[in-house]
Amino acid sequence: MSRFFDHLDRNYLEGTTQPVRPADWLYPVAHQWSDFLAGTCSSEQVLIGPYDSVLVACFFNPAGVLLRTEERSQSQAELPPDPERDALYLRIIRDAAKNPLEPGRMLEAMAWINRPMRQAWNWARELGVEFRAVRVRRFSLP
Repeated sequence: MSRFFDHLDRNYLEGTTQPVRPADWLYPVAHQWSDFLAGTCSSEQVLIGPYDSVLVACFFNPAGVLLRTEERSQSQAELPPDPERDALYLRIIRDAAKNPLEPGRMLEAMAWINRPMRQAWNWARELGVEFRAVRVRRFSLP
């Protein structure tokens, strides 16, 4: 009886140590709100967002291969309030639950309210990132 469970255990452990998809698999990453922003800049695909205490931008070629990463420190200073924009973005977020809005506007509203994402949004805008879905290969960050 124990051989049967040993066999199941071995198959499970071997299956979890090997990736299911091939190394050249392109993972689609949507530009909608998540822990990072996705888009393109020039001919490169970009993922940018907060990672621990820094902001990280990962740049990929059109084939989805990681080319390089760049880091910036997150500012701990409070961002200046903007009552007009704050009210507008709160309305956009509330209305998005009822009706789908233009994704870029929703992204901007979500980033505005979250300090690390707002900094990532500003960096992405500085780089000239156009928000859209990208397709990247498997990668890891240290």
